Amino acid sequence: MKLKMLNLELTWPEQVSLKDLRKWIRDQISDHGYPLRWAVTSIETISRTEDRKLKIEAVVILSKPEELEGLAP
Repeated sequence: MKLKMLNLELTWPEQVSLKDLRKWIRDQISDHGYPLRWAVTSIETISRTEDRKLKIEAVVILSKPEELEGLAP
């Protein structure tokens, strides 16, 4: 099993509510591997554009799908 550390900077879309934020972040991380652990380390609002930037640190599992059987989503 291989692990990879990620540092992501994501723009939080306006249409994603706070209630749906966790799922949206997990979906973004899943593009890089199976999320093992992750954390929001910073939230910043850019005043001139009102964009919300999230900094995410994550560890993902880089394995074949059959090696991930039995892991909870």
